[in-house]
Order: sequence, then structure tokens, then C-alpha cells
Amino acid sequence: MEKSKYSHFSREQLEAKLEKLERERYGLVWEDKEENVAKQCETELPVLIEDVTREIVCDPEKPYNFIIEGDNYHSLYTLNFTHKKKIDVIYIDPPYNTGNQDFVYNDRFVDRTDQFRHSKWLSFMSKRLKLAKRLMSKRGMIFISIDDTEFAQLKLLCDKVFGENNFIVDAIWNSRKSVSNDTIISLNHNHTLVYAREIDVLQKNKTKYRLKATKSKFSNPDNDPRGKWIADPFDAPNIRPNLTYPIINPNNGKTYMPPKGRCWRTSESEYERLLGEGRIVFGKTGKSKPQLKRYFSDAEIKGIVPKSIWDDVGTTTNGTQELEKIFGEKIFNNPKPVSLLTRILEISSFKNSIILDFFAGSGTTAHAVLELNKEDGGNRQFILCTNNENNICEEVTFPRIKKVIEGYADKGGIPANVKYFKQSFVPNVTSDKDKRELVNRSTELLCMAENTFEMCVKRNSKSDFAIFKNATKQTAIIYDEESIKDSEVDIVRIYVPTPFRICILGEVSDEGLIRNQLNRYFQKIGVDTVDWSIDFYNNSKLQNGKILRSLQKGQSKYSLIVTGQIFHHSGKGNEKANIIAELSNEKYIPHIIGGSPKDLLTPDSLIEVIHKYLSSKNNIIG
Repeated sequence: MEKSKYSHFSREQLEAKLEKLERERYGLVWEDKEENVAKQCETELPVLIEDVTREIVCDPEKPYNFIIEGDNYHSLYTLNFTHKKKIDVIYIDPPYNTGNQDFVYNDRFVDRTDQFRHSKWLSFMSKRLKLAKRLMSKRGMIFISIDDTEFAQLKLLCDKVFGENNFIVDAIWNSRKSVSNDTIISLNHNHTLVYAREIDVLQKNKTKYRLKATKSKFSNPDNDPRGKWIADPFDAPNIRPNLTYPIINPNNGKTYMPPKGRCWRTSESEYERLLGEGRIVFGKTGKSKPQLKRYFSDAEIKGIVPKSIWDDVGTTTNGTQELEKIFGEKIFNNPKPVSLLTRILEISSFKNSIILDFFAGSGTTAHAVLELNKEDGGNRQFILCTNNENNICEEVTFPRIKKVIEGYADKGGIPANVKYFKQSFVPNVTSDKDKRELVNRSTELLCMAENTFEMCVKRNSKSDFAIFKNATKQTAIIYDEESIKDSEVDIVRIYVPTPFRICILGEVSDEGLIRNQLNRYFQKIGVDTVDWSIDFYNNSKLQNGKILRSLQKGQSKYSLIVTGQIFHHSGKGNEKANIIAELSNEKYIPHIIGGSPKDLLTPDSLIEVIHKYLSSKNNIIG
């Protein structure tokens, strides 16, 4: 027997060889190249440091958008701690690897003479796409612009990373109008590869991913009383015997059958009805195969299915003109036009979607997000990641967004909130000291994950915690659990929905003292004076019964009702009654807490009741 060429391999070497063969068995093979930025994460963890000089705040009640300056591998690594499975739309315009100093690997440009240039590019992209996939929500979609240089490789790579079954389309964008006379065929397009995170989720909701109908593409050449229309093919996918029949063109007598592998849209009887109603046409000249009228009134409701050829969303020339209008000069080569990104957002995002671009360039993605929010009243958020090569982030990306927010030339501003972060690093966690350093340096990450940036309880030496909030929630960060008391831990974990309105039914010891004590309590747990209120209804105020009737009818806006010593006026004189018993059966009452009707409510008893309620209603911050 001939000796195997692997006979000298150890067991470990054979296992490694088999693993490699298994890994490379399908479609795309490349030599993985080590990358410095990825290796760095083995010993250091990337964190974020805010550049407060670049913060933009227009409406604190609305969510923040983020710009991250640094290598996008580190940015994606960081976002996997803050936004895992939260991103609905990813758009990227990566380097095309043309050899014209457009692609840097390990701090060196990769040129056409580099024999490993495809392997380096694939290694580079694979690492980032794998991290990006983890960020995508179940309904997430990713759009990747590319030219012919790496299109074939990228398609196979994406099939491997996202799954071939999750491929949606290769959208062809007519990126330039001019013709290159020095080539065999003028290259006038770019590819946009589109993949889903889970294609089944999109299929179930495909009608939600349609374009708005515009009247410009509809007409009414035959004065149809139903209004403007366009003609759609009358054939449909698949073969069904009841939908396969001859159709005779009444204008020229020619007979048509469905195209091979397809059938007609409707049964024959339904076709005859549509023909009689004037809803079937036979081309512009009346001599073609049957088509079905689709009216603008219907399209306005159902939307338009996007096509795979995009020749109506502007060109790179339009992108250049947009930047020149903002900056007054040409500062960026071949930027994408806002209309291209708008098209992508229209077919992939909802009003509350989070959009990520980790090759942010000039910031067109953010510009499009802001414009679309202005148009439809949405609250989409953008996250931009870019390095600062040639000062692009500081001198192009951020200034562009700032100008769009504030207004430029003849364009009015679009209010939005932006935070600007720079990448930093902490040692990989190996000791308690490293853990504390990580927490100390991760405040921005934790706030970013929850979008809670307004500090309502400041960290100090005596109580080593801080509380941050937004309009709907709070985030407590404990920096050193050993330095704070158990009671303080309980307090910082309390989440108070604001505004928090308290209704007191019954006699109290001292209204002024109660207000002061409650104010100190709420301040301690990070709730401002304007975010809570208290109303007192003693026996005299309850004589007319209006407040009781409003509570019984479910007209109260109170977060909490506290009852104590109260006399219910029945019309036959005052008699003692427990209001809890009277109101607790009313399903519309938010919350009722109280004791015996004999109880006189004091500051301590009220705080005890309120604290117990807040601590018991899933108000713990995890």
C-alpha cells in the first residue's frame, strides 16, 4: 500500500487539516490574513469616550444618534455589547479594492501588484460582516455597495456569512450618466447586494417594504373614470390548470397563452369580467399580450414593489453637488447621493428603526435618515462608524451632519440629537481591578445601550453610583458594589415612570411636611421635582364626591392612589367607610394601596407605601 502523504501528521495536525477542508469545501477559498485591529482585541477591550465639544442637543426627549470615530472593527466589536440584535438596517460602501489606494490593510495600502490583495480584502470584509450580522434584528436587512472588482467574491462571501437563502437581490444602480470613451464598454453602474437576517420574517411582512406610489408614473390615456393607471403583466408565477387558458386579443384576434412556467393572474371568468369593465389593456398600440390596469388609488394604499434596476435615484454627480452645496467646495470623491440612501431606507426601515453605516464616509446615510424623519415624522436613529483618515470624520462627516441639523444655504434645519465618541481601550478583564476599570470606562457604553444620557444622580465618593435617564426610563450604574450600602443599592435600582402622579384620599398629618419629605425621597432616587406630583383630598374636599365619581369612571390619570382615614359622604350624614372596599373592584383604577380607615397618613407611612409599590412593580433595572 502506498504511504499516505499525511502519514507523518500528528492527530492535532490531521484534525486541523480536516477542519480547514470542511471550512473551505464550498465556493470561496482564500488565505485568511491576520489583521492588527482584530489581534488587539485579544489583549484590550475597546470602549468609547465622548467628545462633549461635538455634542448636539435639540430635543432631550428624543433619542440620540451616534458618531463613532475609530477603526470600524473596534466599533463593531463595541456595538456588540450595546446594540446586539437591535439594528434594523445596515448600509455600507466599503473599499472596492481597485488598487488605487482605496484599501488599507494593517496600515498599508493594498495595490494591484499585491498577490494577496483579494485574500486580504476578503479577510477584512469577513471579520466585519460576521460582527455586523450579530447586530441585525430579526427583520434586519443589509445593503452593500460594490463594483465589479470584488462583486463576485463578495456575493460568495455574503452567501457564506448570511446564508444563501437570505439573499434578496442584487440591485443595479445607474451611478453615472457620462460615457467613458477609453473603455471597451463604459461602466455606468454599481451593485448593491441585499441580504436579510431572517428572510422568512420579511416574507411574512413583505407588503410593509414597499415604495410610496407617485402620480408621475401613472397616466390616463383612455380617460378611465377610475383615474390614472399603469399597466402590469397579467401573468403570474407557477402553473395552475384553472389559471391556464387562451386569451384572444380582441383588437387583432391573436391568441396568447401564459409564458412558459407561468399562469394567468385570474380565472377565465374573472378575466372576462375585468375585460368587460375596461381593466384589461393590450399594450400601448392594442396589439400586444394582455396587461392589467393598476390604479393610482390602489397603489397609494398598497405601495409599489421596488425594482432591481435603480435609474431614478440620482448619480454620484448629484452626491458631489449636494456636498458642494453644504461646504461650498468639492471635498469628497464620488459620494453617494441622498436619494439613493432614501430609497434604501424607504424599502427597509420603519419610523423607529436604528440604521448603521460602518463605512460612513461623508455621512450620506445620516443625511438621508434626517431627511426621511422630517418627511414622515419618524424617529429613526443613525449610528455612523468611520476612521479619521485624512481628518474625514472631524472635517467632513460630523460637520455635514451638524449643517444638516442647523440648516445650510437655502435649506432649513432638521432638529436632532448627536453624540460623538472616540475609540479607546482598557486591559482585557483578568482581575477585579480590571473589572472596576472596565466599569469606570464603560459609562458611555452603558448609557448608549439604553439611550439614557441625562444624569439625574451624580456619582460621588460616598455613594459610588450614578443614575442616568431619558423620557421613559432610568439606568443605574454601580461602579463599586463594596462602597455603597444595601439600602442605596435598592434605591438606585428603582425605576420610576414619569410623570408620576400620586392621589391621597384621606386625612394626613401635615401636607407641607409630606411634600418636603417626598421631594427628598424622589431626589434620592433620581426623579426631578417636575416629574412627580401629589394631590390631597381630605374629608372636606370629598364632600361633593366629584373625585370619587371620576375615579369610578376611570377618568383618573393618577399613577398611584393611596387611601387612609376617610369619611364618605353618603347623603345621609357622614359615616365611616373604607374607600378601598368601594373602589378596588373598579378595573379602571390604576393602583390602590392603603390600610385601615383609621390610619392617619404620615410622611413615613406614605414613603413606605410608595417605596414598596415602586419596588414591587417590575421597576428593577437589570
